[in-house]
Amino acid sequence: MLKEVQVSIKFCVDLSQSERDQIDALLSGGRHATRKIKRAQILLAANDGVSDEVIAATLKVSGSTIYRTRRRFVEANLEAGALYDAFPAPEARRVLKRLQFHHTPKHASWLNMVEIEIGVLRSQCLDRRIDDKETILAEVAAWQQRRNAEGAQIQWMFTTEKAREKLRKAYPVKES
Repeated sequence: MLKEVQVSIKFCVDLSQSERDQIDALLSGGRHATRKIKRAQILLAANDGVSDEVIAATLKVSGSTIYRTRRRFVEANLEAGALYDAFPAPEARRVLKRLQFHHTPKHASWLNMVEIEIGVLRSQCLDRRIDDKETILAEVAAWQQRRNAEGAQIQWMFTTEKAREKLRKAYPVKES
């Protein structure tokens, strides 16, 4: 309970009239992703002082969804606030209209490749105590150069055939 109170205080949603108008416009018409509509409803309720528990019960969302929505709003605002910090408002709006945000999942295959490569770096280069930053930088640079020169590649063990077997419900059946 204490954690939820701290979350509400830390990520307090305070919508400007412009932001409220944007949300009202989003909710009043057109087709939008359910996730986007839920986030808009969460922000409106939070702005009106509704508790996270009531929001969760009313909208049938988890506390973590409410937390993440509050945090994203406070940290980035509705319109990617960094653009408005970097550009005058008309230019920031023009740039924002051309952007499309994609949140990368934490369990994606590219992350597996990164983890494998870090493991190789650790076992081939950083497997001993190194006392100073300059030595680490030099060792990693030399390892990277050698690894690239060798044309090192990750050998995937999960083949297409194994994927079809494991995920057969997701793949259509081939007809002979």
